[in-house]
Amino acid sequence: MRNYVRLLHSQRVIERAQEQIALGHISPAWKLLEEAHIFSQPYGLEHTKVHWLMLQLSLREKNYAEAWGQFLRLLVAFPGSMTGSYPLGNTGRSGVSMFKPMQIPKGVADKIEKLNKMEAERISNGGKIEKYRPQHPRGKF
Repeated sequence: MRNYVRLLHSQRVIERAQEQIALGHISPAWKLLEEAHIFSQPYGLEHTKVHWLMLQLSLREKNYAEAWGQFLRLLVAFPGSMTGSYPLGNTGRSGVSMFKPMQIPKGVADKIEKLNKMEAERISNGGKIEKYRPQHPRGKF
């Protein structure tokens, strides 16, 4: 079953990472992209977008080993998401096998649990998603 609340959250984390990239804040951008990777794994487009951003960032840093790994991950991200065959908790970086499941960090695991509860509430209240959309101007967190 698709969790629309988690999907929206995944999109927000990706936006925050893009803001950090635009500001030239590389270390926070990588951290957000790793977090976005974990949240986005079940969603083909978002998962692929995270790897695209990781590829762009690695090229910007002239980290060609990371870039090569991201290129390879771009090839399998969408099919992996669509078939549910992705390594749960994997941060998406090239320094880790693309097939290795990893422990989900506690903060991220707690957030996923909260998002799952919000999704269950959304469904029990008729399935409307509007309540969970951002209530602020885009990019203002």
